[in-house]
Amino acid sequence: MKKGKIIGITVMVASLLTGCVDAMPDLTEEQSALIAEYAADMLLKYSPNYNYRIADEEALAEEETTEEMIEEATQEQSEVAQEEQTQESVNEMETVETENSLNVIDASEVDFAETFGVDGVEIRYDLLEVCNSYPKGESGSGFSVNAPEGKSLIVISFIVENKSEEPVICDLFEKDFDVSMNLNNSNYKKISSTLLVNDFTTYIEEIPAGENREVVIVAETGEISEEEINSCILRISSDDESITVKLK
Repeated sequence: MKKGKIIGITVMVASLLTGCVDAMPDLTEEQSALIAEYAADMLLKYSPNYNYRIADEEALAEEETTEEMIEEATQEQSEVAQEEQTQESVNEMETVETENSLNVIDASEVDFAETFGVDGVEIRYDLLEVCNSYPKGESGSGFSVNAPEGKSLIVISFIVENKSEEPVICDLFEKDFDVSMNLNNSNYKKISSTLLVNDFTTYIEEIPAGENREVVIVAETGEISEEEINSCILRISSDDESITVKLK
């Protein structure tokens, strides 16, 4: 049916445009153009391969703009994901290189008194624990440290022991220690001194012969449990010496 209409219209237009003057009056140039345009429209309309709905220029421009925006957004997301992955790889490499270059030592193998030239005593790493306050379960006189809401305290304990037969004054304050911590392969974060009487960085006390004392480094961090700590590296520096030790 459609094919017949197309053939009929084509024949009619051809007759009009090729000069069948006996059947039709002469057409003006404008009339011929209108007939030709109508015929072309009908041919396109009934062609099976033609979609008669023609988008206007604004619709096409809007569609192109939308496609460009989607393409740009997809490309940006891909670039961000690639940058994050690259940064993670760089951080991992930097952590490994830093540990190797700083000669990280197992804390249990270190006598900190010998390393930093503290005479008369032995100082060894004892324990790492997570808590909300230190000292735990104590009240009365003395200073304590409490974790703010949503935070935790990491308490790193050392044992200072006087193995001699005479009382010894242990003075760690004069060493002017600078301490920083790397938790779970993150960046090193400086640990501030506290007002605790047994703070590692400010500790001064006479220790009787054969006795020992506990000194601590207390670090505030985001809320965390001991099970969530995969690694903990401590860097302790004085004016004369620096050491990096792995606690966990």
